[in-house]
Amino acid sequence: MPVIAMSREMGSLGKDVAYGLGDVFNIRVKHHEIVDHVADKTRLRKTHVISYLQGKLGFLDRMTIDQASIAIHSADEILTLAAETSEGIVLRGWGATALLRSIPHVVCVRVCAPTELRVERMMERLDSDERDRVITEIAHSDQAHDAIMKRNFAVAATDATHYDVVLNTERMSVAECVEAVVHAVRSADFAETESSRARLENAALEARCRAVLRRDGKTRDCQVAIAALGGRVMLSGVVNTVAQAAACAELTSAVRGVSGVENVLKSMESAGTRRGGSI
Repeated sequence: MPVIAMSREMGSLGKDVAYGLGDVFNIRVKHHEIVDHVADKTRLRKTHVISYLQGKLGFLDRMTIDQASIAIHSADEILTLAAETSEGIVLRGWGATALLRSIPHVVCVRVCAPTELRVERMMERLDSDERDRVITEIAHSDQAHDAIMKRNFAVAATDATHYDVVLNTERMSVAECVEAVVHAVRSADFAETESSRARLENAALEARCRAVLRRDGKTRDCQVAIAALGGRVMLSGVVNTVAQAAACAELTSAVRGVSGVENVLKSMESAGTRRGGSI
């Protein structure tokens, strides 16, 4: 069951490689469909989510949009798709390579090309002679992608060590790129095991719990560490009140896939009570 995470760079032919892989393995390619789910869960307009991803938000939107919620719900969506697929999947963009990098059976791929070649390809694809405009679009897209990767995952989008396979479509055809990824997917190094599957399922459950806490007004600002192991979830960290700690445990216990909750959250409120004062 192949799970392939890919970067997304405008004009790199990454989309063609992704759909080529989809054809070879007869699996789905997911990118644009994720927008609807993230927009719904974050209660943002779909256009705002797209503008955020493309680096096109205006000044006021950048100041007011809940970027943390987008990151949390994107992680939930990506990890859930990867964990719950029964036949395999290709996931493009959304930080998928960073989110899935630690899962042994996932192949993380970057498809790239020199900027000038990307500009030429996009001008041809858009049937446009506005070179400066295309250059600006590519620059905004690259900057937004790199900013998201650095902010959410503390990695540079162009760092080759972050990927298992890096493909330059100036030097390789789409068919050759597809063949290279297929070779990696079918190698013993990326074979799915019971251990790697469990690791992915644990990560997906942690992301699901984190998203549920973010959506609820009582817990959305709580800084909670979440660790899942085979359906059991441990909550740790410090929250403001005893009621928040209880709410975190209650909400987590109702999350799909959770079989039990160990709540070791501490509250500032109870700490103040033990000292005989208030905070």
